[in-house]
Amino acid sequence: MYLFALIASVVVYLGVIMVFVTRRSCNILHPLTLYLGFHGMVFVIRPWFAWFYDYTLIYRVFEFVPSEAEKVTTLAVTNLGLIAFATTSLWFGHAPMRWNRDTFQTSRQSTLKRSLAVTIAIFAPIAIYSLYTLWVDRSAGSLGYELDMATGTTVNISGNGYVKQAQIVLIPITLLIAWVGRFRWYSLIPLALFVFFRAGTGGRGPIIMVLFGLACFYLYEKRKQWLEWKMLALIIGAVMIFNVVGSDRGAGLRGAFSGEEVAVEMDAWDDIPLAPLEGMDLGNLEFTEYLVHTVPRKTGTYEYFIDQLQIFTEPVPRAIWRDKPIGQPIRLFNLFDYGFPIGMTRSLPGEGWTQLGFAGVALWCALWGALLGALYNWFMLSRQTAFQTAAFLCFIPMLIIFYRDGYPITLLRMGLFVMAPVLVWKLVALLMGDIGQSAAQRTASKVKPNENRIQHASDVSSASGLIPRAHRRLMQPPEKEP
Repeated sequence: MYLFALIASVVVYLGVIMVFVTRRSCNILHPLTLYLGFHGMVFVIRPWFAWFYDYTLIYRVFEFVPSEAEKVTTLAVTNLGLIAFATTSLWFGHAPMRWNRDTFQTSRQSTLKRSLAVTIAIFAPIAIYSLYTLWVDRSAGSLGYELDMATGTTVNISGNGYVKQAQIVLIPITLLIAWVGRFRWYSLIPLALFVFFRAGTGGRGPIIMVLFGLACFYLYEKRKQWLEWKMLALIIGAVMIFNVVGSDRGAGLRGAFSGEEVAVEMDAWDDIPLAPLEGMDLGNLEFTEYLVHTVPRKTGTYEYFIDQLQIFTEPVPRAIWRDKPIGQPIRLFNLFDYGFPIGMTRSLPGEGWTQLGFAGVALWCALWGALLGALYNWFMLSRQTAFQTAAFLCFIPMLIIFYRDGYPITLLRMGLFVMAPVLVWKLVALLMGDIGQSAAQRTASKVKPNENRIQHASDVSSASGLIPRAHRRLMQPPEKEP
């Protein structure tokens, strides 16, 4: 029965891909693209490895053994989530790939360099300090977080949590530097430094995010819809970093930087021989099996989306609200009462199942497919100004972590730091007069009157995306007066 379910998962997955590739909206920036990549790896390819090699690591760590019926149900849950997400994301995100930025907008982008420099000066000190303290804490063997066994939530026990997370600001900053610098080699130095030092702290998620973000910015600027073979080196580099950092928590890089031998941190199960892909990094299959095994058969209830109230309590610092609940403000059950699911992430289908079973999977995945599809559609039909482009292309890499976690709180936590530099950049540009009427007037004064009229008309027509190309030609000035 389980083998049949594995085959059915492959058929469903390939069917969704076939539908997607027939749509004009099929491109690397569509939210379904990343979801297909995530789902294909953890819920289609890896289950075959798990079946062939008979994975047991996560079962031993979590202290449970799923039945065959629960394993089949898990595959049904993940496939339902894929279909629901794909359906709504394609319905609400139906716009084809468009590049509405014309040469006039691109030329004006150079006037934003000084406001970007001010923005970097505002955020860089605290972000670099955050990365430095993270490096030091990792070298000392403690990051200042502790697992609260009463709730199963990891909490910050030392220092300020916002300061610790401020290093995430370096993701959008390094991407914007590379973009505004036209991807010249020197504009990539800050990004390379961030990758090195972030890898030395043992974290891989931000590295994958920034490398994928770099690919998105580059492809958008070059008007490409998919990765080119020339970017194969970037992919290989990301895979190597992922494996190397995962094997020693960045100890090798810290040792290479300091010139001293650094002890490798080991978890209790690190010395267990592992089959290919058996580690917990891609273990969402077993994580979802644990949820199906536990909810609601052992818990006696679903969560009914009550846990989403954490969105409202999370932003409040504990220094202000000393009695702030740890994790969810209202908790109907604790998954740690039925096993030891340390390091577990639910993914979108798993989160949906925990909320309301199969109905929850359909609702949760369809909701996020619709929201992300609508966001994609908004960008493709927008004027795609520098700030709209920067915000959208910085947001897309966050989905790599969000799809794996399945919690909206993940987008809230990361989005606070990823979107802040873009918003402040626009505010600084407004205050400095780099955008708005004054900037347009300064640009207009540099061209002849007739050229000024044509440039602005071209800008409006291209940005709106509504004026046919044939009509744009009519707006061009004659080569010679009769």
